Amino acid sequence: MFNEQKIKAIILIAIIAVVAAGFGVYILKQKKAQTATSQQSQANQSQSNEQPASKQTIVEEGVILPPAEITGKVVGMTSASWIIDQPTGAIEVGIKIDTPVFKNEGSVKKPMSVTDVRAGTEITAKLDSATGAVLEAIIIK
Repeated sequence: MFNEQKIKAIILIAIIAVVAAGFGVYILKQKKAQTATSQQSQANQSQSNEQPASKQTIVEEGVILPPAEITGKVVGMTSASWIIDQPTGAIEVGIKIDTPVFKNEGSVKKPMSVTDVRAGTEITAKLDSATGAVLEAIIIK
């Protein structure tokens, strides 16, 4: 019934159709993966733009903010900063060698040194709201 050329043509058309369908599926998967990646990166970007209200400070020109106060445990330090762990997360604050440090002993503030603060020390620090530098630290324990 069918001659040899028609059979070869039908087989060739079937092979081309299968390859085209496979290529179409590949393109759809790539687009789906690209869309998912794009949506994930947009979600990550929107999350990174949303900061907790405690960390967002809108400063208008000429407005002086009061010092912020944080309490937490020093979990790390460098020569110019302390990393203080607090319930809302760790924060790195700047220090200087002459930053005033005190320890409350009863009603008396005993002067201490920045070098007396070690990892594991619990402190309350008053921070400069504009720079994040420690203005004064009080050792709790």
